Amino acid sequence: MDFEKFVDNIFNAITHIKFWKKNVSLTFTKNVINIFLNIVLLTLSSLLVISETIDIHNSYDLTSFAGHLNPVLFHSIGLFKWIFIIMKMNDIEDILLKMKRCHSICLAYHENEKERYQYDLRIINFQQKMIKFTQIWFFICLSGVIQWCMNPVVYDYYNIYILGIVNRNYTRNLPYPGVYPWIIDSNYKYIMTFAFQLTSAISTSIEMATSDILNVIFLYNISFNIQLLNDTLIKEKDVLLSLRFSNSDLAIKKFRKKLRNCLIHHQEILEFVDKLKNVSSYPIFLLCLDSTVALCLISLEVSTIEINSSIECIMKLMSMAEYWSGVTVELFLFSFLATKIEELGLKTADAIYSCNWEQSMVNHKGKFSGQHRQITVEINQMINFSLMRAQKPILFNGGLFYILSLQTFKAQLTGFALSNAVVLRQLSGET
Repeated sequence: MDFEKFVDNIFNAITHIKFWKKNVSLTFTKNVINIFLNIVLLTLSSLLVISETIDIHNSYDLTSFAGHLNPVLFHSIGLFKWIFIIMKMNDIEDILLKMKRCHSICLAYHENEKERYQYDLRIINFQQKMIKFTQIWFFICLSGVIQWCMNPVVYDYYNIYILGIVNRNYTRNLPYPGVYPWIIDSNYKYIMTFAFQLTSAISTSIEMATSDILNVIFLYNISFNIQLLNDTLIKEKDVLLSLRFSNSDLAIKKFRKKLRNCLIHHQEILEFVDKLKNVSSYPIFLLCLDSTVALCLISLEVSTIEINSSIECIMKLMSMAEYWSGVTVELFLFSFLATKIEELGLKTADAIYSCNWEQSMVNHKGKFSGQHRQITVEINQMINFSLMRAQKPILFNGGLFYILSLQTFKAQLTGFALSNAVVLRQLSGET
């Protein structure tokens, strides 16, 4: 698949989210269906969050409060990410254009078939990884929600058909706590309520997965471009090495052209980063905040639960392990990519300095004047400016508080969450 077509497919996919504007590529019927599906997603997600939020007042202790708050946080984050995508749609479209722009600059690096073939292999590998990640992440999110919602069904089946509990006062379990304007006193009402929670949870899962996939594609593409830029500057290609063996102005001009393309690419990457920060800053902040709170509460629940072989304990531990794994993997993924971009960005300065720029002066044996002097001065100015620019680290912030990195993930989030869980457990024991 051509890279520009790959980007166009992403663009066409997110245009469905822009449901208030008519999509010229769709028929009238498909536009109506698209609007209907978007409104249904937003409505179901909002109703589920409202229902869970109101039910928080039914918490009777700290552990119960944790069990009520975690679903609210998860579904609220999914809903917010979807709304934020809608609000930032124009910025996302600009980022996709930046991806195309960086791709066109990368094509200018390659002056022969071998180099073009190597680049094609790298870009195909990038596309395959992103397509595979999209499939895996959607599968994880959707299957995780379905499995979570099936836990109470398994629990009720075990109690009713295995243990033989036939008490009329037995209360059927639902996937999530919530308050509803009806009393669940029949199988019909239970099935309808269960279906509402399942479809609403799937809606928030789709919303969250879509946002995560977009941000991962953008972050990984930035990493891809910086790595390619560094390799181009460091790798001993004929265009760069020619200065060591040639005293002609032609070699210097070719080097200047190559260097200018690299520095334009670097500038485009930095603009790409700035646009992505504008789109991802607040979702990352909420992700970090949600992860911290969720890990605290999950650790508290685990520390207070009585471990035994009952089906209730097994289902509870499975649900908490699933939720903890999902939160941790999501946060780790963003932290890893942000750290990789920061490291590659700092290496760009070394790559610029190692690109043989000094050969234009060292190997020149004629008079240092005229056009040669002008080109050399221009090269030195580009090197000085680009070195200063490349020494500034590329950091992704979560609002005003978090810096997304593996160090933050380990120390400030995971460590902080676990230490606070100990404190919460002590407070819970005292009460």
